[in-house]
Order: sequence, then structure tokens, then C-alpha cells
Amino acid sequence: MSANNKFSGFSNQTFGFLAELKENNNKEWFESNRETYQTELITPMRALVNDLSEFILSLDYNLDVTPAIGKTISRIYKDARRLRGGPPYKKSMWIAFKRPLEEWKESPTFYIEIFPDSYSYGMGFYSAPRDMMDLFRDDIKKESPEFLDAVSFYKTEKKFKLYGDYYKKIKPDGIIAEAFEWFRKKSFYLSIDRPIDNIIKSSGFTAAVISDFARLAPLYHYLWKLKLKARAEKEKLQPYF
Repeated sequence: MSANNKFSGFSNQTFGFLAELKENNNKEWFESNRETYQTELITPMRALVNDLSEFILSLDYNLDVTPAIGKTISRIYKDARRLRGGPPYKKSMWIAFKRPLEEWKESPTFYIEIFPDSYSYGMGFYSAPRDMMDLFRDDIKKESPEFLDAVSFYKTEKKFKLYGDYYKKIKPDGIIAEAFEWFRKKSFYLSIDRPIDNIIKSSGFTAAVISDFARLAPLYHYLWKLKLKARAEKEKLQPYF
């Protein structure tokens, strides 16, 4: 890949486009600004995927690193079946490194998302499977060394935030204090959230993402281990008729 195709940062025009789209969320405006969409969003996003691909595959060779819309890069169009008279375009764009499976929304995924005035990146679930989360909570109850090792970075590196729906009525009985936040989650993801800054406008963003994704890698592998264990246990219970 030539130097001209390397990621050099998102531009002011990238975020300007998203801000204007937010105020002009209609087909006429979008079509008149399609060239900006291609040059200031899609082109740098493809370059960023390319620059991250070798590292991503070193984490998990099953992850899709195809630099294309519908693969690693999100579509900007909303699903027409869900518009119901609302605006046709999304308010953000994202990159997602996921295994190309039908149930990818129930699998841990690395992502980068950009908004008109901020950006975030991290790893987690769109919707974690319940049977896997039951195993996750069992490990927390047992104070499993695998769980404690996988989340050890969270206490020391305060830049990560833990998000996700949670059970409101779960009590912390018998759960160590630093694990209860994890224990009550129905699903979760970890994210670094920042306002638009010079980092994301530079080639240095690639190195920042690699460094932070590397911190999340042990948790990513631990979660896949739990997911595969839950799948195996479920298959054992399947009737043979």
C-alpha cells in the first residue's frame, strides 16, 4: 500500500460533514454532498482499516478486515424498514472488526465510532448471549483467576468506561466490590470516549487504537472462551430427534 493510502487522520471536513448532516438529514442534501462523504469519511476509514488489519488479525485471525462498507465499515443509510417517517441517515459512522457470523451481535467485537463532536473506540457486545453471561457471573462468584486477570487493566487504566444494561435488583452478596459492576451487567462494552482532538486528526490515532485494543485483548479472548463453552453446553442439551 502506498503512503498516499495510509491513514493520516480524519479532517475537519469529516466532522463538519457529520455536523451538517445532523442538521440536514435528507436525501437532497446528502446527494449534493456525496463527494465529501466519499473523500472525507469513506476514504480515511478504509485507510484506517488497512493500517489496523495486520494487528487485528494478530489478535484473532477470524476477524474480518475487509475495508468495505457492509464489512468493517458501517452504512450511513438507516434500515428502510425502520424509518417510519424519520431521517434516512445515521448520526455517526463506525468501523467494526467482527467475525463474519450471523450471530456477530452476540459476539465480542472491536469498534471505532465517530460523531459530529466526539469519537469512541473499544470492545464489547451489541447484545451478549444470556447463557454466556451466566457463565461470566459464575466465574465472578468463584473469583476465577481468569476473570480477574482479564479485567485487571480496568482498575489501573481509568480511561476505559464500562457501559451496558444491568439488572437493577441484583445484590452484591458474596461478590467482591471491584467485580460487582461487572456482575450486574446483562450485556456490556468498554469504551474510550473523547471530544474531537488532535489525536484523531493525525496518523498517531492508529498507534493509539493499537495500544488500547491490545489492553482489551485478554478480555476479548476470555469472553470468546466463555461464549464457546456456553455453545458447547447448549449443544449437549439438544435433543437427537
